[in-house]
Amino acid sequence: MGELRSQVGVTLFVVCDVRAYRDSLCAVLSQCPGLTVRGACRLDPEALPGIAAAAPDLVVLDAACVQSRELFAELRCLVPSAKLVVCGASETEPDILAYAELGCAGYVHRDATVDELAATVAGVAREELICSPRVAATLFRRIGSLATRAVRADQILTFRERQVLMLIRDGLSNKEIADRLGIAEATVKHHVHNLLDKLQVKRRTQAATAVAGLRHGAAVP
Repeated sequence: MGELRSQVGVTLFVVCDVRAYRDSLCAVLSQCPGLTVRGACRLDPEALPGIAAAAPDLVVLDAACVQSRELFAELRCLVPSAKLVVCGASETEPDILAYAELGCAGYVHRDATVDELAATVAGVAREELICSPRVAATLFRRIGSLATRAVRADQILTFRERQVLMLIRDGLSNKEIADRLGIAEATVKHHVHNLLDKLQVKRRTQAATAVAGLRHGAAVP
């Protein structure tokens, strides 16, 4: 079984809809040196405040739970300091990328053993990412795709489109972007439509990932 770092005081919360599996995970993980299981519950919106109140260092979330992705995102907001480990997930590219983009710190596929889960939790506690070759390959492909998209954005977007893109990254709405740049909201919508089309993405959040690679020439006043 994987061992946690020697640092004392790493706390854990287990979230799983199946009680027998939940109890089993708690029993196994509580045996890891340096780890304290602070609580366990079903993944339910009403349970989220209790998880936040426990303030765990790590949360193990069963991906088989209903609405696991949506509630995962809510957990990220309620307990921003906690590292989230997803277990029982498939190794399909959509699932891997969905949880990675939500801020998952560890990913344990559905066929993994409890020892592999424990090893992953231990790695996350040490600020490491332990994952299968398939997951690693998917993440590397994603990084390469984002790097290519950043170069593409720098080459094909106009100066104004890049300004709009960076403000999208900062979380501004179309109206807020219009106010910042001193242009009409309809003009902002036109720029957003164009940059999404040029970057070949469907959502604003996908386009925003291209910002990291842009040159500073499009700085927003």
